[in-house]
Amino acid sequence: SKSYERNEESNPEGMIDLVDTPTSNVLDYGGYRLNFRLYSRGGVMSDMSFGVFRRLNIGASWDLEQVVGSEDVKTVAPALNVKFRVYDGSEILPSVAVGYDGQGRFYDRAKEEYSERERGLYFVMTREIFFANFLGHAGTNIAKFKDGEVHGFFGLSYVIEEKVALFTEYDN
Repeated sequence: SKSYERNEESNPEGMIDLVDTPTSNVLDYGGYRLNFRLYSRGGVMSDMSFGVFRRLNIGASWDLEQVVGSEDVKTVAPALNVKFRVYDGSEILPSVAVGYDGQGRFYDRAKEEYSERERGLYFVMTREIFFANFLGHAGTNIAKFKDGEVHGFFGLSYVIEEKVALFTEYDN
């Protein structure tokens, strides 16, 4: 049987990101993805990505506050996201991707920055571990280059029959 992670024809796992944590998976050429996240105070964050080349995804996200409710909608400038899959992985080595995500959460208008920083530039590896369809995802990111703070993230995902996925993640 063909390995789940190294399937060249398609991306059956569909796990481009877990919840907040990126994976090294990308959309197929010509593919697209549209996500909406609802959050407190009537906020809606929309995210769309396109598979513009075989290994390259480009997209944008837009944060709208107070969409749900009777108050006036507040917007935050759209943010760019890009992901390039550098290496598909092998029996021993993980697949590798680099990317940039400029979308933070909970914009503080007084400070003119997000309370939860954007991911910024990141590097992520994904590898099947222990048994089929059980993947580990780990990486590092830097949001503000002048601060020099490097953060890490880790996630696990298990896809059951391409219909149900269980996953967990840690992101500091």
